[in-house]
Amino acid sequence: MSKKSTPEEKLFSKLNHDLRGSFVSILGYSGILSDPTEETTENEIKEFVSRIDFRTKETFELLESFTNWLKLEHYPKSISKEKINLLESVTSIQSLFQNEFIKKKVDVNINFAELIIISFDVQMISSLLKNLFSFINKSIIEKSNLNISAVNFENNAILKFAFTLQLSEKEILPLTKLRENEIVFTNVPNEILFAKKFVELSGGSFELNVLDENEIVIEIVLP
Repeated sequence: MSKKSTPEEKLFSKLNHDLRGSFVSILGYSGILSDPTEETTENEIKEFVSRIDFRTKETFELLESFTNWLKLEHYPKSISKEKINLLESVTSIQSLFQNEFIKKKVDVNINFAELIIISFDVQMISSLLKNLFSFINKSIIEKSNLNISAVNFENNAILKFAFTLQLSEKEILPLTKLRENEIVFTNVPNEILFAKKFVELSGGSFELNVLDENEIVIEIVLP
């Protein structure tokens, strides 16, 4: 009888597969560029360099999230919590994606009714927000709104992201299983898996709801 894989083992297997795939892609393009027998045009060289750049950045973000997950999961004593202004953290990471949102004609509305201070590791909150904004950037429909709000509630901060998805029904279905903790690891985006892990391992909670008309609300409770 085969041993049933744990959620951590499934996640590790998925990330291992994705990282290997990214490196294979990078090595393939770089191999073509460095092969003197390959007759590549100037446009092809520019295209390959662009793909290598994209894949390298994507792989770096994945590795960074992977190491942060391991740090939280196995070395929690190494976590250094600080008092962090949540609005400053959100706007700082959002600015990294601003050009992409402009290209898609997405209006970003940030509404914090009050000063919100959380106790969090600086590197972890940065990685958490990068993953969320990366998922939003990839999945949000063009010419729409991204609404971000936050409130203090019982010594915690509740951070919400609301927007409209451009994903297919097949891509949305695994996201609806997150509420029941029935995570289909092969289909849920890495960004959501990491964001959920970072929040829960930090003592908070993560909830994702897909409403009618592909409206999605991500609600995070942070200590």
